[in-house]
Amino acid sequence: MESKSLWNCPECGRKFTHHNQKHSCGKFTVKEILKCNNPRVILLYERYAEMVKRCGPVTIEPTKTRIVFKSYITFSAVNLNKYGLNIYVVLSRKIDNPRFSYIKTTSSKNHIHHFRIKSIKELNNDVQSWLNEAYESGS
Repeated sequence: MESKSLWNCPECGRKFTHHNQKHSCGKFTVKEILKCNNPRVILLYERYAEMVKRCGPVTIEPTKTRIVFKSYITFSAVNLNKYGLNIYVVLSRKIDNPRFSYIKTTSSKNHIHHFRIKSIKELNNDVQSWLNEAYESGS
């Protein structure tokens, strides 16, 4: 893939593929996001983050409402709530799987697959394969 330079927001320092890309600007930390959740949900997040890191070098960017995972571009993001994790992975193809609650197509090669995780056993080989594919597409 051709390497493109990224635009840095002068306010928060986050990097984006598009100049002046819309985002919630601010300085956020993973620790701040996790402190408001119960230990079970924090464990789910930590396990998911481990799975993400198995894909290769990754940037973890906490935002106002979620934690974003990037290779070159965002390939996954997670929102935490008291029940578990709401996750999406960006894939270059649509996957028909009942675990996906919603798929949003933004272009012919960008399909955002949404799913929920409520237990550790749901963080299985399927999730790792989706992450691997999303990471590869996002690189």
